[in-house]
Amino acid sequence: MKYALDPLNVAIIKLLETDNQIQYDGDNVTVYTEVANDSQFPLIVVEPSTSAENDVTRDSIGQTYVMNVEVISKFKQGEGGWGANSNIVNQITELIRVKGTYLDLSANNLKVKRQSIQSIQPLREAYKDGVYFRSIIIIEFDIEETM
Repeated sequence: MKYALDPLNVAIIKLLETDNQIQYDGDNVTVYTEVANDSQFPLIVVEPSTSAENDVTRDSIGQTYVMNVEVISKFKQGEGGWGANSNIVNQITELIRVKGTYLDLSANNLKVKRQSIQSIQPLREAYKDGVYFRSIIIIEFDIEETM
């Protein structure tokens, strides 16, 4: 069984940042797997959550991966709101959930059999440096090896 996390990470980043430019207020939104200290908001973070075997037969071993795609905006206290996140989440869901179209992992001899959004969790956190609005899109991918 080939571990598909890296090809899956790359495919999500490629979809959201290379093939399509997610934008907010006319600026491109950067996609990260690790956020730098000097990052500009809003931003998108791709994080793995879980993986497991599925659809196991004598001849094949399927895999399931749950990935979090998190949109983070930051505002001063009393400014901003959910608008930035809602706009960006909408762009992401329109790319992830196209009927009959899945991420392309063929370069790694992998195939996405199913991808679906499990949930979208909005979170608001207030700290001394500002208010953070986070929207976590939880996506499940069923993958099989093609060779």
